[in-house]
Amino acid sequence: MPTNTIFDILEKEHDKTRELFKQTESKRADHGNLFSRIRTELTIHMDGEERLLYPVLKEKEPTRDKTLEGWEEHTYIKIVVNDLVGMPREDERWQAKLTVLREMVEHHIEDEEENLRFRS
Repeated sequence: MPTNTIFDILEKEHDKTRELFKQTESKRADHGNLFSRIRTELTIHMDGEERLLYPVLKEKEPTRDKTLEGWEEHTYIKIVVNDLVGMPREDERWQAKLTVLREMVEHHIEDEEENLRFRS
């Protein structure tokens, strides 16, 4: 029976997050509930990467720069998440900020999947 690598697990988490963001495209979706689920997924995922994966990958020359970049992206993702938490859902900028968060996360996921898995 094949075992899952840490990268397989991360990709499954990435897919779950992508699916949650995709659901926000619907005008009838409960965006507040979806954001809450996205926030939970991102928090758990980023914490795991920062505690377990990134410290190892930053010590290897082929992945050092991309790992440090990913760590910085986490910082800005957290800022946008916290902005959304503190912003009333009725604020006209709320949906725009959610879209920006989605774009940041999608970019981050693409970088990780393209640049970290096969160089570690």
